[in-house]
Amino acid sequence: QGADCKMIPVQLPRVIGVSAVGVTQQLAWYSNYGRGVVDLAGPGGDSLIPYPLVTDTPASGQVLSSVPPNSLFYQAAADWNGQVQDCSSGSCAPYAYLLGTSMAAPHVTGVAALAISKYGRMAPEILLGLLSLTAQRLPCPPSPYDPGETGQPAACEQRGLRNNFYGAGEVNALAVVK
Repeated sequence: QGADCKMIPVQLPRVIGVSAVGVTQQLAWYSNYGRGVVDLAGPGGDSLIPYPLVTDTPASGQVLSSVPPNSLFYQAAADWNGQVQDCSSGSCAPYAYLLGTSMAAPHVTGVAALAISKYGRMAPEILLGLLSLTAQRLPCPPSPYDPGETGQPAACEQRGLRNNFYGAGEVNALAVVK
């Protein structure tokens, strides 16, 4: 009970906890956070902070992802004009602007896959260490932090090289493969 309870699955051994950041590299309004919960951050998009270079859709600030055309993600993206089709190769490939830790976790997973492809198989603890050492450090924003103006502000706490919003920082694919 209380402090003895584990958050499943993130606090199980050998699981990497991920928070999400938007284009400003600030914790996204919807993202999870917490000490012992977040190891790394990944780009998950933030619909409240548009990306200045994408002005042709209200989905600006979200992550463009490949999706199956019949998926719930693709269908839901129609609600915010977030469906995209690339027909440049003769057949049309569907994409959708999405946001969430469901976008951030695959980014972290992809960088982990790059690390394994370069250095070979390694224990999860070693992989997390490599990803943490190469991550871009993200400092705590001023507290109290309430990006979604939910009325439930959070406090970011820095301890050593980690904090409870971003863990060791945002994964950095280039730094992993250099």
